[in-house]
Amino acid sequence: MIIGCANPAKEHPITAGVIMDASGIDYSKFEVIRLEGEGKCAGTEAEPCIAIAHFKVKEKISANPMQLLEIDTPIKKIKGYTKPISFEPDHDYTLKYEVVKLKPADTIKWKFAGIE
Repeated sequence: MIIGCANPAKEHPITAGVIMDASGIDYSKFEVIRLEGEGKCAGTEAEPCIAIAHFKVKEKISANPMQLLEIDTPIKKIKGYTKPISFEPDHDYTLKYEVVKLKPADTIKWKFAGIE
């Protein structure tokens, strides 16, 4: 289930940085295989920017996927999985996030589990 986070007040965007509190998550347990979706994109409601993370874990860990994403510019809205998920070793995982930008000219750069 994909659920979004948004700030309805245009004068108060979602600020750059970690979207949710990542305290307690050990990024060293994540092995990022590939990140997709950086660079220029429309970033509108109809055509959001897409960030996709392909990864494995080194040992079993539970995490809320929104805690694993960090974006470097203020944004209007982000959609992604918001429930804790248990990740197991020996499996490949893919998470997808949709981002709506504040300014069409912005270039979205992001990190997943601390990796660019």
